[in-house]
Amino acid sequence: MENENKYNNSNKDIEENNQEGLVNNLNNDLEKNIESKLNESKKPNYFKSTKEKHNQNNQHNQKNDKDFISKNQYEKEVEEFNLKINKLNEQNEELKYDIKRIAAEFDNYQKRMKNEIQTIRKFANQDLIAQFSNIINMFDLALKSSKDDDPLKEGVFMIKNMFLDILKNNGVSFFDPINEKYDYRCHEALFSEKTNNKEDDSKIVEVFENGMKIEDKIIKVAKVKILIYEEPKDDCQEDK
Repeated sequence: MENENKYNNSNKDIEENNQEGLVNNLNNDLEKNIESKLNESKKPNYFKSTKEKHNQNNQHNQKNDKDFISKNQYEKEVEEFNLKINKLNEQNEELKYDIKRIAAEFDNYQKRMKNEIQTIRKFANQDLIAQFSNIINMFDLALKSSKDDDPLKEGVFMIKNMFLDILKNNGVSFFDPINEKYDYRCHEALFSEKTNNKEDDSKIVEVFENGMKIEDKIIKVAKVKILIYEEPKDDCQEDK
């Protein structure tokens, strides 16, 4: 029994000694670290190196800030540049449209001027051409008044046809409105005659001179005689 107590006491002493040794070792290590830090802080380059590290960190941060600002500025400039490009593209499309419109208008202007020039040339001598109708009418009167066996009749007929061919080649034609309805734009009524038939009202019954036209334009109206409808009177009205 006594031996066991001694053994236990000796074990306790050993554990306490080990714990004290461990604590002492930790304290010694801590003191050494503190002393080492203090010694380093006493060195002249300690604070300088620390300051340099701090400055390096600041420069690095400033560089990152600059990089961030420059990136934002770049994106902003790219966006502005794209807006300018889009605006220029819109202006380019508008200019293309204006060019096409002006070209089409100019083409239409050229065609219109060409047609107007042709029309002016065609009708420039319409008054002179209209006077040829008097010559044609004189030929017609000469042919009507001459006898069939008259040798000059054939010569007059040939000369008349020569005039007609010349006029025809220049787009001139004659029209005979016999039995047509009177139209003040194409006819000139020299005489009129009454009629009881309502359907014959304004009917052309005699042509004194044929009309002339260049293509569809009348350059000389035909001189005619027309019928005018008049309601028949009752016998009772006549007695009154």
